[in-house]
This record gives sequence, structure tokens and C-alpha cells, in this order.
Amino acid sequence: MVKVFGRGLVIAGAVVLLASFAGHVHPLGDSLAVFRFVILAGCFMVSVMVWRWRGAQAMAMVAVASAIWTAGYGAMSPQSEDVNFTHYQKNLLYHRADRAAFVADVLESNADVVTLQELSEANLSILGDLQSRYPHRVVCDARTTSVAILSRAPLSESSCSTTSGFARAVTQINGRNVQVYSLHLNWPFPYSQQAQVSDFLNEMVADKGVVSVVAGDFNMVPWGRSVAWIEHATGTARVGRQVTTYELYGYPLAIDHILATGGIGTLTQRARFASDHFGILAQIELP
Repeated sequence: MVKVFGRGLVIAGAVVLLASFAGHVHPLGDSLAVFRFVILAGCFMVSVMVWRWRGAQAMAMVAVASAIWTAGYGAMSPQSEDVNFTHYQKNLLYHRADRAAFVADVLESNADVVTLQELSEANLSILGDLQSRYPHRVVCDARTTSVAILSRAPLSESSCSTTSGFARAVTQINGRNVQVYSLHLNWPFPYSQQAQVSDFLNEMVADKGVVSVVAGDFNMVPWGRSVAWIEHATGTARVGRQVTTYELYGYPLAIDHILATGGIGTLTQRARFASDHFGILAQIELP
């Protein structure tokens, strides 16, 4: 009886695993994709207990193949020593806290551009603390919290979407225009991440010859459908390896990303600094 139940559990887990690849069919697929490694591990462990060794071997091969396919996103990302753009990305968390260490880290990074999410009345003083290094900015209100782009160089264009969680600006790096986005996406199903991204795509155009950098709290792992849509719309690719940016009850998630034209560069994790998200710093070679 226990074996029958266990086998049924593995079959159900396999169906859930398959559904995690179907974000293009229904948004629930993206929510399941966030926990794909947990689903894989659970299916394998139960199969070892309730099936003969050959059955367990088959399940192990499926699990390993799926894990390799999933982990491959960003694992072999192209790197370069010819860095010409540095980008600091951070979800601040909207509550009041001492931000001195974060400000010091941003200044030490010497980033060309900083993208922020969950900018609120409680942490708005950060803008003043960074004013001397980053005097050019666009701040877009998102109901209770805002997203922002801070730049060392002047901004020739800036815009905000009517849908919350979107800011766009054009800055100059070495005499070349760079289009920068700061995004804060909702959680996927049962929330409205895919609908939100669909709204954004109308304003995210990959013009020929335009270099783009897209950064933010995507609330989605690298292999999620929403990330792929944004990459396609902007002609960008994820920069660097997968880096844990959030821990859900100890489960590490890579849900903050920096995308860039060419996708060439490295990504490093920064400390939380009074937030629930780790920051990330990208050293990018823009083509």
C-alpha cells in the first residue's frame, strides 16, 4: 500500500515537473518553475524508496537531465575583461532602516548606473546621500513604492509606464547612448506577472544599433517565461552566472537579474544591507 501511494506521488510529481516547463501555456507554470529543483529532488527520493533500482535509475536520469537544462541558464555565460559599463541593482525593501552601509557600497562600486526598487518615503533619503555621485535620475511612482534609475552621466530621455514597476532612461557611456530599464515585477501566478510584462513589452523596443541594459527584481528565476519575453523584446541576454538574490525560508532563489545587449560580463552578489534582497553588481562589456 505504501509503495502504491509512493508511486502515485512520484507520478503526480512528474506531472507537476512537466507543468513547470509550460509557463507559455499558463502562468502557473512559471510559479512551479521557481521550485523546479525541489520538485526534482522530491521525485527522485521517493522513487528510490518505492521502485526497484532500475525505476529509480530512470527517474534519476530524468532528474539530472532537467537539472542540467535548468542550471545551464547563465552557467556558461560569456565573460570579458574589457569592461566598459558597471551596473548596481538593488531592491531596497520599503521599510525604514540604516542605509549608510548600502550607500557606502554603491559609492565604492563606482557603478555607472544604479537601479532601485521599493523606493519609499522610509528610504527616500538615499537619493540625497547619492546625489553627489549620481546627480541624474528618474523616479517612477508605483502606488506605494517607486522604481528608480540613478546615473553619473546626464539622461537624454526618461519615461515611466502607466503600469507600476517600470522606469526607462537613456544615458551616455563613452559617447554612446545606453538605454536603461529598472523593473519591479509582481510574483507570477496567482498574481499578474505575465500581464504586467505584456504591458511593459509595448514600451521595450530593441531598436537596431541601440544598446540596452535591463535590471530589476523580476520575481522570477532565469528560466521563467517573463525573463525570456523581456530578453527577446529588448535584444538582451542575462549577464553572469546565477546568483542568489533572495532566500525563501532558506531556499535560495535567483530572482533579481541584469540583462544587457550581448550578455557579456560577470555578476557578483552584494550584501542585503537592511533589505530582504541581496544586491547584484554587473561588470559588462557592451558591444
